[in-house]
Amino acid sequence: MPRSRTKIKSDLRKYTLSSFSGLNNHDKSTEIDNDQAQDLSNVILTRDFIEKRGGYTELNSTAIPGSTGIYGLFPYYYNNGAQRKLLFISHTTCQQMDTGTGALTSITTGLTTNLRTYGLTFKDLFIFVNGTDNPQKIDESTPNDLGGSPPVTKYLALHKNYLFLAGNSTYPSRLYYSNLDDPETWGANDFFDVNPDDGSVITGLKVILDALIVQKEYYTYLLYGDTPTFTEGLTLWRIKQASTSTGAVNQGSMAIYGKNVLYLSRDEGIQVFGGGVTSDEVEFDSMTSTLLSKNVTPTIDGLNESRYEQAEAIVWDYKYILSVPNGSSTVNNLQLVYDFRKGGWTLWNLPANNFTRFRSSGVDFLFFGDPALGKIYRYTPTTYSDNGTAISAYYQTKDFDLKQRANNKIFRKFYVTLDKSADYTVTLTPEFDFGDTTPAEATYSIGSVMSDSLWGTMTWGTDKWGAATTSSSPKNIMNDRAKFVNYKFSNSTLSENIGVLDITQFYRLRGAR
Repeated sequence: MPRSRTKIKSDLRKYTLSSFSGLNNHDKSTEIDNDQAQDLSNVILTRDFIEKRGGYTELNSTAIPGSTGIYGLFPYYYNNGAQRKLLFISHTTCQQMDTGTGALTSITTGLTTNLRTYGLTFKDLFIFVNGTDNPQKIDESTPNDLGGSPPVTKYLALHKNYLFLAGNSTYPSRLYYSNLDDPETWGANDFFDVNPDDGSVITGLKVILDALIVQKEYYTYLLYGDTPTFTEGLTLWRIKQASTSTGAVNQGSMAIYGKNVLYLSRDEGIQVFGGGVTSDEVEFDSMTSTLLSKNVTPTIDGLNESRYEQAEAIVWDYKYILSVPNGSSTVNNLQLVYDFRKGGWTLWNLPANNFTRFRSSGVDFLFFGDPALGKIYRYTPTTYSDNGTAISAYYQTKDFDLKQRANNKIFRKFYVTLDKSADYTVTLTPEFDFGDTTPAEATYSIGSVMSDSLWGTMTWGTDKWGAATTSSSPKNIMNDRAKFVNYKFSNSTLSENIGVLDITQFYRLRGAR
């Protein structure tokens, strides 16, 4: 769209920030990359500009009676996927929720109260464990104990058509497995003890490619091969230690992306473990643990470590979303979100105790359960409302010295370009010299208004033709002197986005001091 031209004096310089990436609160705010944020909340940066995260809407307006949170949330697909149910664990019950009406159907009762639960579907059975009750099964709508007297465990996984269980309180390093294609037959000697003398216990199971990842508190092991017993043409199972430095805090924090499993570790932040597996051998050299969360180390350090066993994660929309208790919170109240397409971190504040994806009418939706109330929510990526409450979102840039650290600058004016797909207002607060009160920081309200004209209704000299996709703010006059400046973009208005594409700052240099 056409823009007015302003004559600029020869000594007036300009700097344009036109790319925005993730949080880096590990390094000094003056030393982070130009496109990184020193602070942010409730934003996404996938499209290289600042947008507000989506909101959510509740499925059930009335909390589930007796519930103090959702402790398991699962898709149950059976009959070749023709039948689909959204199941959840709350209080002492397993129930089904209708994703359209929020109506509840009780399936089983009598479970131990409020235990974190993991489950999966195998042979049209939904199977779940919680570490205290006998492993449970649901056959369409009929609940019962899982047959074969399997051990009581916290974790489970499906690998090569065997059901694996782990996390038994008596044998915390033991990995159990069922018969092939039969989750209700368990041999008395069908187990492996995974290095029981290493001072660590099994904390989770995940499958990547052709290997079962067995996480312990401080170590990572791989189970690979085809079968537990000799079979012509197949390789026997083997277990090998793959990491001697990190393991997962629990199965909930583990999520798969491509050939990698991401997880929260006890002392080493968020790790990514992965590599390649050939048809007959694991390529161990390429399967290593790598720190992913260096840039958000202060955030990791501020989490409630005593509640790490509550961590829950999912990979959704090319993002690893990890929900954890922050500070002194006893419930999950913070999400660390890693965007694989952008390669950076953001922070959200959804009330999410667990996540699942569920398909309805041919579309996959993200659902999550409340950590303190008996409510389930659907994430709504283009509706900027948390069930009727405004989302407070902001992005604060690095402290720029504009490549002249020793010089004062006189900041004269700036322009901001906004995405113009909707009406909203962005508040911009420039901060000078790390919040020094001289000069006092002003705030600027910058709007993106959809006011394009239709044929036959245009007023000459006033309106414009067409539907512009961006909107540049008018000239914003400043008269501030400082060596450093950062910009905080924010919006806390119900149903409004942010949509900041770039900012151009005009300034003059003063003498070095």
